[in-house]
Amino acid sequence: MRYRKATTAAEAVFECNPFALERAGDSRYVDLSDSFGLCPGGRNMLITDLESSVSRQSSFHAVLAGTGGSGKSTLIFQHFDKFKEVGLFPVYVDVIESLDTTDITYSDLMLTLVERIDLALCGQKVAIDENVRNEVIKWFSEELLTEEHVRELDLQIAASVKAGASVPFVGKFFAKILAAFKGGSKYREEIRQRIDRKPYELVDKVNMYLKAAKSALGKKDSSIRGILFFYDNLEKIRDTRQIDIALIKQATLHKKIECFTLFTIPFQLLITPGEDGGLVRNQFEVYLVPMVKLRYRGNYHEPRGEGVDASVKYFGKIIEERLEVNHIFDDSTLLDEIVLSSGGCPRDLLHITQTACRYAGVGKVSKDNLISAITRVRGIHLDPIREKDFEILARVHLKKQIRNIEEEHRLINHRLIVHYNDERWYDVHPLVWDDERFNDAITSINNK
Repeated sequence: MRYRKATTAAEAVFECNPFALERAGDSRYVDLSDSFGLCPGGRNMLITDLESSVSRQSSFHAVLAGTGGSGKSTLIFQHFDKFKEVGLFPVYVDVIESLDTTDITYSDLMLTLVERIDLALCGQKVAIDENVRNEVIKWFSEELLTEEHVRELDLQIAASVKAGASVPFVGKFFAKILAAFKGGSKYREEIRQRIDRKPYELVDKVNMYLKAAKSALGKKDSSIRGILFFYDNLEKIRDTRQIDIALIKQATLHKKIECFTLFTIPFQLLITPGEDGGLVRNQFEVYLVPMVKLRYRGNYHEPRGEGVDASVKYFGKIIEERLEVNHIFDDSTLLDEIVLSSGGCPRDLLHITQTACRYAGVGKVSKDNLISAITRVRGIHLDPIREKDFEILARVHLKKQIRNIEEEHRLINHRLIVHYNDERWYDVHPLVWDDERFNDAITSINNK
């Protein structure tokens, strides 16, 4: 899809929406994979690994880890066409929309697989084998649900299966259960306990349905060799223990599901063991989506010193693809300042640009407009900082490393500490650098 570049600041406000996702084929997309370290030898590792897996096995399970705003979701969306090229049928799952994010279990994630692929089949006007469909619903109805569940949750579809009637779409059945789970149904825990007694039977039934779904899709399009589920927004769940319990601790079960799955997870789960000592990297393939490196690691004392010029220019293309720089900025060099202030975070790059364009009104973005925009975005960015955090931030800035403690995890989560993929080093977001308390903390450490 091609977009016309904005030629006024007012138009640029809409073109620089920092929360919009770029779908596959979006002409404004700038592929940052190489900057992320995902393309050694010139090929995207994720695509290469998926292509290899499709030809050799029936499943592949991986996580994308990174701080919010680094571009994980956009990266995956943009590669949907690539996934199709290697024989995968991609299905999107928004965890925030689909599940109760205060209480997620492995079974919720698995039930969502069946619900979403069934919706996708409906959208493709593809019919699954009726015997498989009814057998799956029958197992759930007889093994997991009581007559009271069927009645109270209004699962007439389950009752009709028991009576031998034809069922149009199994997705409606699972959608009912998941909706009840999300609404905090009084039967939620009872049904989950029944599932927990037979977890491998659940896996078998999910696999039965996915196999039938893949077969049905393959009859319509012979190039389809597997189904890929992209679970988005897990990293937005505040309590990371939920992800640990539902995904990492149950990795053995998830990896028995015969499909391809990608999960976005918070960066801190990559560097911190779960409650039982489990590490993500020991359970799943891991792809890191860091910030784009705009400075050298050794550039300690002069935060706005020499940058990595090629990366700065390339990162600025995210803005150049959305607007006519010479029409909107008084001076094209203002774009470099926005880039450096963003810390290599795509979302912050767009946010600062959008805010500057708002300040410009009907005119061009001036240096003063940009200063005002950076000040405003800085204020929003610094809101979560506590007084004791400045010493932590100063130490990270000087050492370029973290100690992997809870306080630092919170600062990473708020994007006050950002990470880069060059020997895995860390720094404080540039929006913090001009804060007087931060500079006082640096002076205090240097004087000790």
